[in-house]
Amino acid sequence: MIFELLARRQASYLVKLSKNEAGLEIVSISLDEDRQKWLEAIKQDKLEWINVNDPKGSESSIAHKYNITGIPFSVLLDENRKVILVDPTSYQVTEFFNKLR
Repeated sequence: MIFELLARRQASYLVKLSKNEAGLEIVSISLDEDRQKWLEAIKQDKLEWINVNDPKGSESSIAHKYNITGIPFSVLLDENRKVILVDPTSYQVTEFFNKLR
């Protein structure tokens, strides 16, 4: 339950960030095993970006490939898909965008 709370809190931050940062594209990959609950969260949290789900949860290939051991987990990429930040805090993301200005 705590992981869900943290993920939803991060989603709220990303919604605000997406409205303030021109050119920012967000893709959300969920490992939620409950499809209905995942779809309800997208609607409730107003996640207006690409959302995909791998219902295998922690056993999914993407979790293994990227060594995802907890949620939320984020990766910030530049326009060339170069990794900029791995699992950054909201503060680190904000600082990154502030430096671009």
